[in-house]
Amino acid sequence: MNFMENWDLFDENRNPLGQTHPRGIPLPEGCYHNVVFVWPADRQGRFLLMRRAPEKKTYAGCWGSTGGSVLAGESGPAGAVRELFEETGICVSEDMLELIYSVRERDMFCDIYFLPLCEETIQIRMQAGETVEAGWFLPEQIDGLADLSEPDRRRWQVLGHLLEEKARLWANKTENCP
Repeated sequence: MNFMENWDLFDENRNPLGQTHPRGIPLPEGCYHNVVFVWPADRQGRFLLMRRAPEKKTYAGCWGSTGGSVLAGESGPAGAVRELFEETGICVSEDMLELIYSVRERDMFCDIYFLPLCEETIQIRMQAGETVEAGWFLPEQIDGLADLSEPDRRRWQVLGHLLEEKARLWANKTENCP
């Protein structure tokens, strides 16, 4: 991004503090920001993961879910839609997302969204400096993925069964894809 990112700050109970904070500077003690991750699934029960660019400061070259920090003034779902579009080129509406998990970690509130997609309608593009490859993975492939980022591995261990069930229900729906 070419502009300075600012984040809204929250207390440990996720109450807004009415303050913003610039990215790249450590957060004040007791302050948190909102981070979102999206796990898109297709009708075959596969999940879309992106390989991080080699120049990334953290988890370079690793596979991971799409996501990032919510910007000041932005809702969690709006941030998830924006991050998905920036990193993959996939454009969806907020009402397509399903929040399945929210947890406080270190200095952030981490929200995980499930996103049912029709693979026939998806054209993925990479974001320079962020993503270099896209792949669709079955749950058992994610379990064995050696170069899955450590945070995504942790979250998959906790949520993989729930994500897999959501994907299975999506795959069995008889309605047409949006």
